[in-house]
Amino acid sequence: MAVSGRFARFLVAGGTGFVTDIAVLSLLLEAGLPSLPARLVSIAVALFVTWRINRRLVFAAPGRGSLGEFLRYVGVGASTSLLNYAVYAGLVALAGVRPLPATALASAVALGASFIGYDRLVFRAKARPADD
Repeated sequence: MAVSGRFARFLVAGGTGFVTDIAVLSLLLEAGLPSLPARLVSIAVALFVTWRINRRLVFAAPGRGSLGEFLRYVGVGASTSLLNYAVYAGLVALAGVRPLPATALASAVALGASFIGYDRLVFRAKARPADD
């Protein structure tokens, strides 16, 4: 499968994570949690969901994950989540954008950085089958 196929699967995984992010954020906002702390929780839940999907379906990492792989995933995920959160917070706090549209925009900004980080730093090419 070519990189474009892997990227397409990454978009599906990211879409699933995005739906998870929005669902958790919506529930927390409805429960009365302020938008900025609620987003921290929703990002963490979405990060876990996408890790499971990326590991199995996108980057096809064989066998059990190592502690090193997990720590790299958390590092890349934390970095791109900080980027995502910074854009979100700026849009909500400074530009007055509503939380759900701000989530969509912030997630789009972090998308490319996430793919590159996961592909190059977490699920290295030697750990997955060769691309077609």
